[in-house]
Amino acid sequence: MRTQILIVGAGPVGLLLANLLGQKKIDTLLVEKRSEASRHSKAIGITPPSLRILAQLGLEETFISEGVRITDAHVHGKKERIGHLSFSALPGPYRFILSFPQRRTEEILRRKLESFPGIQFLQNHECIEYSDHGDHISARVRTETGGTLDIDADYLCACDGFRSSLRQLSGIDMPGREYSDTFLMGDYRDRSGLEREAHLFFTPSGSVESFPLPGEFRRWVVQTPFYMEDPDPDYLENSVFQRSGFALDPADREWTSPFRIYSRIMTDFYRGRLLFLGDAAHTIPPIGGQGMNTGFGDAEHAAGILASMLEGGYSAGLLRSYSRRRRKAAVTAAGRAVLSMKTGTIQGSIASALRNGILTLLLTSPFKHSLSKHYAMLALKGISSF
Repeated sequence: MRTQILIVGAGPVGLLLANLLGQKKIDTLLVEKRSEASRHSKAIGITPPSLRILAQLGLEETFISEGVRITDAHVHGKKERIGHLSFSALPGPYRFILSFPQRRTEEILRRKLESFPGIQFLQNHECIEYSDHGDHISARVRTETGGTLDIDADYLCACDGFRSSLRQLSGIDMPGREYSDTFLMGDYRDRSGLEREAHLFFTPSGSVESFPLPGEFRRWVVQTPFYMEDPDPDYLENSVFQRSGFALDPADREWTSPFRIYSRIMTDFYRGRLLFLGDAAHTIPPIGGQGMNTGFGDAEHAAGILASMLEGGYSAGLLRSYSRRRRKAAVTAAGRAVLSMKTGTIQGSIASALRNGILTLLLTSPFKHSLSKHYAMLALKGISSF
């Protein structure tokens, strides 16, 4: 097969990139090793810069009409309310963080692909080899029947996630670390009465985060003392009640999942004609929803330089600029996410009281408007496509 762009990985970043290329009338082949999309909600926060990118595809109204607009986030201590952040004064048309399940994000982006005749999408196909020939790149893909398919492309884009096989094949380093902090999250039918607001509880025994979801559901995230691969069935409900006072009914539980915290960023986001995007290039702690949205910025930037190079020829300068700017955006986003995580996970009566006192000052000062822009990812201008 021959295509202009080969994309490996059909998560939200790979799907967005394929759509942006399709809109530019660039022949694109998207391959995904999974046979079906995930049925879980996963990432749920879409920031204003990402909505602006989706608007380029005419999709922002679809997302906004189905999602939940979070305009306020309230912060609580063990017994007292510390303060709150409002997104209603953000600059631009999107004055909120949109709560929207990743599962549905992928469904909409998959459906949009059908409107671009130059896009082909192959599921249950896994890239197992690639070679860069200088003037083009070739890849070998294992098909759903167990055979192989050889593909030539002008450029190859790795959107195949944290365990990227293309990154391993390229040999580019991805330094970083795994943090000791661990969490358990779950989606529940919402009977809390908290409506469309986010609530964060920072207590001496650990944190609780709570976010509204579409369809009258709500996500609850609790800090855990260790990684709970097989958690006690009632652990999440008990932790939420002890730290926030909200009683969750186990019968309302739709899904739970433990997670660890990693922060790893590649030293270079390209090699030759191979570009890296999203989690394949940077694994950003999910605190504050920074990861997927940074990946959306990768997709917008990559689509622009790929179109330029297809028209004007290979440009190491454009690729170096992409790598430098997107790496800087990832480093910034990861640093913010780690700071937010470390702030929220402080335990112990004295340390927790000190943390909450500082937050009270921040959330009652003019600085809180900068915090709103920070969490809305509007402060990455100049180092990203945002």
